[in-house]
Amino acid sequence: MRPEPIYRQKAIEILQNIPREDLEPEERLALGQLYYISDQWPECRETMQALLVDYPEDTRFLIKYVEMLIDKQEWRTLGPWMRQLQRRDPKGRETIRLTAKDAKGRGKDRPAITAIESFIPDGVERADEEKVLAAAALYEEIGLQEQAEAAYRAVADRDFRYRINLAAFLSRQGELDEAYRICDAIVNKGILLEICAIGIGGAVRHANTVTDEEIKQVKRWIALAKKEYPNSVDLVTQQAALF
Repeated sequence: MRPEPIYRQKAIEILQNIPREDLEPEERLALGQLYYISDQWPECRETMQALLVDYPEDTRFLIKYVEMLIDKQEWRTLGPWMRQLQRRDPKGRETIRLTAKDAKGRGKDRPAITAIESFIPDGVERADEEKVLAAAALYEEIGLQEQAEAAYRAVADRDFRYRINLAAFLSRQGELDEAYRICDAIVNKGILLEICAIGIGGAVRHANTVTDEEIKQVKRWIALAKKEYPNSVDLVTQQAALF
């Protein structure tokens, strides 16, 4: 097992040595999160539950703990906490996201889809574009890629501005041919850095399947961006990942 980074363990020790009553709520949350990412689950669970007992009305802490329980597949423990979140904020984006993530984690795709559909009751064809994008991101996050693609395509068909979101999704999925064709069709100075990020990200993420011609296309976008934004730190960093 790889040892924990020294700075992380040191932070845990510092917070552990402060009496609980002297810690701010955010500091107690930070300790719980440090335990979590350090794979000290019993300590994390104890810290988070104590935090929720002391601050029962703070939904932020409940959301964090519910997601930890889902990621750990602690289904029996999760139930009461999830129901509490659903009672407090039934229409909240985080509630919907975690309800869908919970269902997907249990292998129940249909309830996961239903949860996200509740976020856009008017459907992808009529709901506000930003809400459709949010729903698409939720589908993608929990691995419902077919539904995510349908949502991204629906919003891109409704408004030309959102074609870049579809291109970014397709690039993440390895559909580089279509993603790059969309980017080439919409390229302009205002979104040039975003297009470079999509191109470079796709080429790096799918290095085993990207073609020589697709690499050349990305390099052409980079050359254009260098002329427009010669001092862009983001571009230099992204380019380093490609080469």
